[in-house]
Amino acid sequence: MALVAALSTLRLGERLFVLDENVSLDHAHESWGGVWRVATRLDPNMSLYYAGLKIWTGIFGDSVVAARSLSVVAAVLCVPAVYWLGMRLFGTPAGLLASGLIATNVFFLEYAQVARSYALLTLLVTLSSCCFVAEFQRPTVSSRAGYVLFSALAFHAHAFAIWVILVQLLIVALFKGREALNREWLTAFGLIALLIAPMAFVMLRAGGSGLYWIEEPDLGSIPATYAQLAGNSFLHLAIVLAACALALPRAARSRPLAFGLSFTASWAFLPTLATFAVSELVQPTLVAKYLIISLPAFVSLAAGAIVNVRPARAAVAAACLLIALSLPQLQTYYNWPL
Repeated sequence: MALVAALSTLRLGERLFVLDENVSLDHAHESWGGVWRVATRLDPNMSLYYAGLKIWTGIFGDSVVAARSLSVVAAVLCVPAVYWLGMRLFGTPAGLLASGLIATNVFFLEYAQVARSYALLTLLVTLSSCCFVAEFQRPTVSSRAGYVLFSALAFHAHAFAIWVILVQLLIVALFKGREALNREWLTAFGLIALLIAPMAFVMLRAGGSGLYWIEEPDLGSIPATYAQLAGNSFLHLAIVLAACALALPRAARSRPLAFGLSFTASWAFLPTLATFAVSELVQPTLVAKYLIISLPAFVSLAAGAIVNVRPARAAVAAACLLIALSLPQLQTYYNWPL
């Protein structure tokens, strides 16, 4: 958490606001009636973030640093959430490694320094998945309530959170079978649908008018997006995939490990594929920053696979290599002297 706080505040005010950040600040300057009009008519996507930014800038001011610091706080809070998720799925060493991987992921740190909803979105989909895993493993009223709450909030932070919810629904269907139709799961997914329906309706009514600037992707966009999420390089992605392949024999003998790898792999890879399909069939929507929803899955998948690689010295080597490969990316982004 201290590392993310340090890196995400480093040179926070040096870059000028980009167009999207100015849009965020313009919406935050609206009256509460204006914020409501934005959420229900003009720009429903990220409406939760605009409301939060309005409160935040009302307290801390609307300077570049103040406006971006809301994303910094969300990014810092992602670290314990990712740790808990990795620990619950794969054990404490995996939780520690996952939190280390996200803390040094330059793609994550870049959007921790932007006055947009991406850091908040990453936090909320991680919390949603934490509660989902808790409900899957040991159901309680509190885990179910948290799952519904954080899933709905994530969607109101950015509509791409729907892909994470759909992956969770798929995993329940695959691993629970007929139990997926019990009252608890049906109630949870029903409440989520009810809470996100108003914003979904407004967005569908608006159509894709706000997405005119997105170019139609080609097949190369898929691996490029995966590489960015895995650590901003294809080498990161190759190590993650290799670790997954090496962990498969252990997963075949362990249902909890199979669940953890299946869930994180589905969450890591399926949203990009689904977005590419939508881009081809309906409207171009494939933008890497929107797929930041899958970043917690990539670091959790990498950590879970690596700690299950044998021999143990190979796992340690892979973990150290992933962290070491992040250093040149950080040097380039922050323009540190060599």
